[in-house]
Amino acid sequence: MEYINFEKRNDRQYVIYNNKNEKLGLLEYIKVGQWMSWCLTAVPDVDVYFSASCLDTVRNKIKELNGKRFKS
Repeated sequence: MEYINFEKRNDRQYVIYNNKNEKLGLLEYIKVGQWMSWCLTAVPDVDVYFSASCLDTVRNKIKELNGKRFKS
């Protein structure tokens, strides 16, 4: 069972939901320093928690997205 789901909003954003369909944050393709990279952003409030395994899931998704060639 997946506890974290990613819904593509557009070419530069994925919304992160838990298995209760609650929004946890965004993955965004943004400029970080000199490079463009997928990053976790916009965590909605202080009551959102990520366990180590959930962070691993988010990290794996970021690695997957960063491994793909972005087409603007």
